[in-house]
Amino acid sequence: HSPEVARLEAIYFQVLLFGGPFAVIANAASGFFSGLGKTWLVMWVNFAGTFVNLVLDYFMIFGIGGFPEMGIAGAGWATVIGTIFTAGLFLALMLRRRYDQEYATLRGWRFDPTLFRRLMRYGIPNGMQFVLEVFAFTIFIFFVGNLGLVPLAASNIAFNISMLAFLPMFGLSMGVSILVGQHLGDNRPDLAEKATWSAFHLGFTFFTVLGIGYFLVPKLFLWPFAAQADPAEFNEIAALTEILLRFVAFYCLFDAGNMVFSGAIKGAGDTRFVAIASFGLSWIVLLLPSYLGIYVFDGGIFALWTSVTAYVCSLCFAFLWRFKQGKWRDMRVIEQN
Repeated sequence: HSPEVARLEAIYFQVLLFGGPFAVIANAASGFFSGLGKTWLVMWVNFAGTFVNLVLDYFMIFGIGGFPEMGIAGAGWATVIGTIFTAGLFLALMLRRRYDQEYATLRGWRFDPTLFRRLMRYGIPNGMQFVLEVFAFTIFIFFVGNLGLVPLAASNIAFNISMLAFLPMFGLSMGVSILVGQHLGDNRPDLAEKATWSAFHLGFTFFTVLGIGYFLVPKLFLWPFAAQADPAEFNEIAALTEILLRFVAFYCLFDAGNMVFSGAIKGAGDTRFVAIASFGLSWIVLLLPSYLGIYVFDGGIFALWTSVTAYVCSLCFAFLWRFKQGKWRDMRVIEQN
């Protein structure tokens, strides 16, 4: 990145660090409600926090309504305040009397070493999976950046467009984890398996429809990026992005299995396998072939995107194999009384 962009990135990141503890609180409290199946409540609280963030963005970035003009720092502080608001709202709801009476959300605020160890046992591998995937894709983007501005811009746009598919599936994956955990808690692995396959069919259908759009009409997804761009500069980027979206169209079909089956076995408590598989495949299938593809065989951007596609497919097959193996049926995050 240019020195000016790097300077702004540093300012934004330094401000965001102040919101880190509140993000942890918000995620923990939202996990409480998600575990109860109250996902609509989680959605509306996050909507409220996002709304606060957006409104403050307008005032704090441009210096409106008595606020000083803060630029990129204002965007960071708006995000921090929005996160604090979200965490506070979640806590206010969680500490209400009816939840305290049933789940001791207020009365039970004491350190429990046994529960803490159990939380670490399942939570650390789950968190490590996310960290390792972000790390792997950060290195991947570094590889792309070495190929030049056009491949980097096209790849970033393609990944942003793929979020249309990824984010709804992320919610579906969380839903599968919740249902599997609840059904195993009721000692009904048959219902957990049924919920998983139902989610896979739903996700595969969704990805198929969206993938057809990515493949046949990629220009339809590019117009928001083209609207504010210089046509002379954007045409080359758009042409490459259209090709990359066809990679997305293919691997998103396998991403449905990746997210659903990983969500299912994580809901059963098999988080260690998910972390190990993600770590191993990210190096064996994504990073090492990407490095060889551009630095040894001079394969260019398409070699990198072939590695991404192979990586997503391999995750799908790994988690499907683990799910079909059936070990998750006998796992319990919470022991039965």
